[in-house]
Amino acid sequence: RGLVSLRPYHGFILTESGSTAALQMLRHHRLIETWLCRTMGFSWDEVHEEAERLEHHISERLEERIAAMLGDPVFDPHGHPIPARDGSVRARTGKPLTAFEHGTLAVVESVDDSCPGLLRRLGRAGIAPGGRVRVLREEGGGPITVQTSGNAARLAPEEAELIIAKALERGRQM
Repeated sequence: RGLVSLRPYHGFILTESGSTAALQMLRHHRLIETWLCRTMGFSWDEVHEEAERLEHHISERLEERIAAMLGDPVFDPHGHPIPARDGSVRARTGKPLTAFEHGTLAVVESVDDSCPGLLRRLGRAGIAPGGRVRVLREEGGGPITVQTSGNAARLAPEEAELIIAKALERGRQM
């Protein structure tokens, strides 16, 4: 189908048409996740699997109607950029919570959507894209506590690695 090509000693790579198709599928997936959250009452920890099932079966016409109905969102419920109709993707500049020093105040940009249990825990603690958090680290490594204005979640380093945030200036309040 011309979507991939074999590059000797490097493996398979996407062709230009393969990249276009992949971005289109990603657009379908993230729009469906957003639609399921906003209009169907699904929580952010439920939508990934549902979108996986549906993304291959919607038409471009339905995709456009969903996007228009939602106001052409640019981010899905997990904070991941939704590719635009032209295939462009908004860049994120954050870094994993594991990269922040103790006491850093940050705003969450995105959370990996592959672990529903983590998403449920974060949701209960009020940690979501757009929210402010303070990163609290223990001496010598170990768990990282992510604190909101009223709650906190204690995360293993591999869980904190799945949360991308952007540091705010020192001295700002949550």
